[in-house]
Amino acid sequence: MAIIENPKTLELNDIQGMVTQGYSKLFQTAYFSVAVRDAAKAKQWLAEVLPEVDSADNHATKKDRVLHLAFAYEGLKNLGMYTENVDSFPLAFREGMSTPNRNRILGDWGTNAPETWQWGGENAEEILMIFHAADEATLKEYMQTHLDKIAANGGVTLHHEMLGYLRPDHIEAFGFHDGISQPVIKGCGKKGPELDLIEPGEFLLGYKNEHGHFPLSPLVKKEQGDSSLLAKDARGSGKKDIGKNGTFMVFRQMQQHVDAFWKAMESHTMNPDGTVNEEAKMRLAAKCVGRWPSGASLVKFPDGDPGGSHENDDFGYADNDPDGMKCPFGSHLRRNNPRDQVRWYDKKQSLKVSNRLINAIHCAEVGDGGFWFSEKLTFPDERGWGTHIGYEREVGQPMDGDHDWYQSKKDALTLEWKEDHFEPNVSEFDFGEEDW
Repeated sequence: MAIIENPKTLELNDIQGMVTQGYSKLFQTAYFSVAVRDAAKAKQWLAEVLPEVDSADNHATKKDRVLHLAFAYEGLKNLGMYTENVDSFPLAFREGMSTPNRNRILGDWGTNAPETWQWGGENAEEILMIFHAADEATLKEYMQTHLDKIAANGGVTLHHEMLGYLRPDHIEAFGFHDGISQPVIKGCGKKGPELDLIEPGEFLLGYKNEHGHFPLSPLVKKEQGDSSLLAKDARGSGKKDIGKNGTFMVFRQMQQHVDAFWKAMESHTMNPDGTVNEEAKMRLAAKCVGRWPSGASLVKFPDGDPGGSHENDDFGYADNDPDGMKCPFGSHLRRNNPRDQVRWYDKKQSLKVSNRLINAIHCAEVGDGGFWFSEKLTFPDERGWGTHIGYEREVGQPMDGDHDWYQSKKDALTLEWKEDHFEPNVSEFDFGEEDW
């Protein structure tokens, strides 16, 4: 697949860097859930940390640490955003992830129910701080600096903190090469395969999406702060756009139970004498995931893992595997990225729909319930692509009684927490002027 130029046309200096950059060289991460206790003091704290928020225009600068901020509905309210303005956000964002209706739609019940989550749920999350650092020592120092700022301010309190890391070889916990299908936003300045270039409106508010429409964006319904900092609504309402150059994201914390996963693979591939069939075990795991452990495509290498490093993402399903005999329809990757074979659509339209799903899985979908659409259809729901094969093997959890496949694999992955967030543009952080 040809790599094509992608010149800068976006307002990158006003976009948080995490939208366009994966920070794959900053292996250590941390997350703070921060609650607002005093709005005036909290705005002072935000004004202090604002200079550290990385923008999408700073990628050429080599850094050993970066910070990003995102806000849940309760955080915007508690910071003082007028009800008329905060209620202009999409309903799904305002409701959050722990309502009974949302739990039913997304399959968050049983061991994945909100009452089992380590954080979030009934204890509404307000502000999310996201740290990336080059090594553990740098991360620890950076975290302590911000813990001190939080303690000194008095207007915000730390509700929860979590550590994470990315392996340099990009192998995830089950042992499979990860991060291969990466969308590229048109106008961000990064080159990429033509099929991976996605209209900015699929990620960013204030730009057209793959269907040629501007996604709905929160607007200033009641004058507040210095509205000259905000752009006009691109949809033509005449109001100021709170969301321009911002995005919605869903933060999901999930625990992978590695031993349970591989024991399930073994139990379904035993030899007649009861010994483990290693080849069959690996083949079944690859069929569940949708790739071989090396990252090689099941479509290109249906007979076995060729080994080595295989990041070639140039393949489709419509012509090469229309019946799902190589890469099953129910595999994790094929459900999440059906590429050029989505039921009801031709190949070109299928790619557009799949592109929307890719960016949603990467937690940067915007618009009218975009992420919730994709999570419902690709994760737990059996009807999304007309396959009628049951729940997603990696993420979805069936209701009580639907246990045909689930009993042997139910403990492989559990949900620890998730919440909807708004990641605003950089200029909108002018809390010193009481913009919110």
